[in-house]
Amino acid sequence: MSAMRSVLPVLAAAMLATSLSDCKSSQGECSYDTDCIDPCSICDTQRHVCVVDNTCQNKKDGKCTDDSDCDPVMEACVQGRCVRIGGGDPGKSDGDGWVKPDDPECNNADCSAKNLPNQGRDVDGDEWGRCCDCNDLDPKVNPDGHEVVYNCKDDDCNPDTKDDDLDNDGHGSIGRACDPGDDCEDRKANVHPGAEEVCDGMDNNCDGSIDPAGTCPDGGVDGGDIPASCPDMAGHYIITSHCLNIDDGEADIVQQGCSVNFLIGGVQCTGTIDAALNFYVNCGIQFACRAKAKLTGSFTIDCSANCSFDLTRTDQGAQCAYHNDPTCTSAAKICGITFQGGVPTNACVPPNPQGRQPGYFCSSNQNIECVNSLCINNQYCGAICTDPMHCQLYPGTTCQEVAYSDGTNSGLIKVCAPANPLETYCRRTPECSSARVCSYRQLDSSVITVCRPPNSGGGLAGTSCTGSSGCENNMCVCGDRLCSSGTGMCADVCATGQDCLQCTMCGTVTIPDLGGRDRTVPACVSDPSTCCRDADCPIGKSCQIFLAPSGTELVTQCTAGSGTGVPNTGVPCVGESQCFSAFCAFYPPYCVGCCMTDADCPTFDQSPEKNCSSDRDCNLGYLCLPSGKCQRKFECFTQIFILGYTPSGQEISDTAQICHPLRRNCSLNSDCRSGEVCTLYTNKLATSAVYQCEVAGPGSAGLGADCAANPDACRGRLCITSTYSGGQQESYCSQPCLVADDCGNPAEWSCVMMQVSLRDGYFSYMPVCAKR
Repeated sequence: MSAMRSVLPVLAAAMLATSLSDCKSSQGECSYDTDCIDPCSICDTQRHVCVVDNTCQNKKDGKCTDDSDCDPVMEACVQGRCVRIGGGDPGKSDGDGWVKPDDPECNNADCSAKNLPNQGRDVDGDEWGRCCDCNDLDPKVNPDGHEVVYNCKDDDCNPDTKDDDLDNDGHGSIGRACDPGDDCEDRKANVHPGAEEVCDGMDNNCDGSIDPAGTCPDGGVDGGDIPASCPDMAGHYIITSHCLNIDDGEADIVQQGCSVNFLIGGVQCTGTIDAALNFYVNCGIQFACRAKAKLTGSFTIDCSANCSFDLTRTDQGAQCAYHNDPTCTSAAKICGITFQGGVPTNACVPPNPQGRQPGYFCSSNQNIECVNSLCINNQYCGAICTDPMHCQLYPGTTCQEVAYSDGTNSGLIKVCAPANPLETYCRRTPECSSARVCSYRQLDSSVITVCRPPNSGGGLAGTSCTGSSGCENNMCVCGDRLCSSGTGMCADVCATGQDCLQCTMCGTVTIPDLGGRDRTVPACVSDPSTCCRDADCPIGKSCQIFLAPSGTELVTQCTAGSGTGVPNTGVPCVGESQCFSAFCAFYPPYCVGCCMTDADCPTFDQSPEKNCSSDRDCNLGYLCLPSGKCQRKFECFTQIFILGYTPSGQEISDTAQICHPLRRNCSLNSDCRSGEVCTLYTNKLATSAVYQCEVAGPGSAGLGADCAANPDACRGRLCITSTYSGGQQESYCSQPCLVADDCGNPAEWSCVMMQVSLRDGYFSYMPVCAKR
């Protein structure tokens, strides 16, 4: 095991992970079956991990125990294997081969509608007789059914509906339940074995590698790096002009990667779209334009107070019936809502790569969007449904008629909505609205984690408790179960170890469903091999942070202290040897200590002691606190540590709880005292980036100065990199802004949103000054 000394300076230089790459779930984590990429894998929604579906795997391998395990029309089980017994011409089918039975009784069968008298006997009770029903033993399979791709069944009894090779590239999907093919992405014709590997963020030739090694430049605009996943804005739009002498008209937005271009009244516009739907465009006029784009409905491009354009998308997708309707997914789209003639219509829409899945909290006001652009009343992401069975994938929801507005039009639609109002799904509390915490809900045959109002007076994670009322989220845990007697600890719901305090780990807690069957819920449980704070250690030892042997996570251990041999958290230092924790923060330097709550962190009076009425009465580093004194107060924060990078270049990070000095939030340098700068940190939970005032330095370089060789050269510790067309890059010192004028000459500088990657699953967009 190696000490953390080798990685701490990297962390403290920025005090957060500022990589501008996509945020993706760890491999194997899931909330839905669609999150699992391996063939025949499904999501265990209790543990949020992908597991093997044995039934699917057996079918994939052609194994069976009886005929019911095989295609009911085309196969039979012979000596433990599914054997084809004949049927229709596979060349005239969708791959599952059903044709109308060659039976005199069926010669005159009318299959134009269900319940007609000459369709033959209806064995499965689905109102379709056997002459028209391609599997009259399965009520889910009939001409009214929806084709489920890759299941080797003709669910809709329509030979023209494809079950495999949806992109027509001649390669079947590796996910097909029987006779799997070799296509690792059956919805993109440019992805299959033998295809050319190009720079598009995909494994084009299905060899397990994404993009040609070392040949793909980052995209960039105005100082903000652009993530690999960008929403699809391409399409036909009606444009209403409120700018100069530019006339109203129509335009086709053409998109390549994250770059877009189109014509407005003969004026060429070029720009980019990022993962948060921030639309930056230059239309050949003196103003730089921007918008918060929408994948459905209308949005406005603002160039100045006197120049704007309203864009309304007119090309509508095919109609659909439910969230993952194959009509949409086969075209790399998803079922959503568009308004046609002012009427809401179920239609295939482009997915939002950064959007949340159905059932999770959303808020357009907070830039928390949905994968299908269907945020219902700024409360939850809805999933289109036309039948109650469509909501079976989303436990705790029912198919409901709700009011919906896209900001311009409104109407009633049907979506899977929480049965208990506002109880949205969550894997951790930051995925809930600010007024709720991630807790659990017992259902008839499952236990799900949902956002619920906190218990008044209940304790935070790590607080001692004797029952559910003692915890804000009702999770008082004793061992691996909810406490029924004795003293336990309040536990957070978690998705990874990064969601847990350093003396706990992301494990499982057993909770019975309403039927009395034990279920497991991911939660932070005690890790007896670690420590939380110095008070957990014997005299002379401190709770110190180390890099685990795996190199992918942090651990804490009681180890002989350095410095004076007694805790000295918060005391100024010039090196590790002066700190009991053997950890001296980079800048401004102070001895760091592990903590679990704010009570584990110290508060220092300014010397000599001084009364105050505002922060400006105090020395730098001290604040005027409610005590009426100038004090330096430390609180327990979640800190992100960059541990390294994977072979593919993805950041490896973990978190720990350490004492940080209290700072004031800011928007601009002018909000801070003389000698301070407004610089980038994280909030207390490390779930979002914030700007806060801190002493300037250690460098002295100002806005625009070159920082490629030394990011710490910047006075405000904010060194950003712009990537321009052609792949040229430039690194320079930046600063926070609200408008371009905060950066200097608007002809040379713009104020743009920069994506800041935090820990796994979290990122923020922060305004920074960027060169044009």
